[in-house]
Parts: sequence; C-alpha cells; structure tokens
Amino acid sequence: MDPVNLLPRELFALELSLGKCLDIRSEAIRDRLDLGPNLIGAADASACQAVGAAAHHLGYEGIIAPSATGIGNIVAVFTDRLTPESSLTATRLETWTEAPLRGRAPG
Repeated sequence: MDPVNLLPRELFALELSLGKCLDIRSEAIRDRLDLGPNLIGAADASACQAVGAAAHHLGYEGIIAPSATGIGNIVAVFTDRLTPESSLTATRLETWTEAPLRGRAPG
C-alpha cells in the first residue's frame, strides 16, 4: 500500500513505564517463540498475534519488538493490563499530512 493512502495520520509521542513487558527484540528470543525472520512484517500476522495473545493472557502489560518496517522498534501496550505502578502519558501529538521519508518523520 502506498503510504500516501494512509494520510493524514496522527502520531502520538508517549511516555510510558511498564513493570512487565515482553521484550522480543532479540533474535534468540524470537526463535524461541517460533517467530522466524520472515514472520515479523509478514502479510499473515497470525504468528505475531498468537504471541501477543499469549503475552496478554500471561499478564504482560506490553510487548517491545522490532518494527515490521525494519526501522526501529514498536511497543504494543495492553492498556487493560496496566498496574497502578505503570504509567502511559501522551506527551505530543503530531499530524502528518505528507508521507515520511524512510527512517524520518515528515517535516
């Protein structure tokens, strides 16, 4: 899909503190979870969704993983699992009206 088809887009910057987050940035961890190199970003997201569902079921507050784009990481937060000690605060809102350049935000 052409990124232009996703515009305009709102981007939120978040400040967060999670007590129990599943970190799957390591290739060794992903291998243990049967998330081979071709599964992050695959058209069939069922393997990634299964890991997310298991993490949620086990009480994790979120998952940090490599981005499907290959640029940076993503954090998925299970807001219904946040503990009183955890926090999630929006610190900035930015509206994108043009497609980002690879690896950079617009503007």
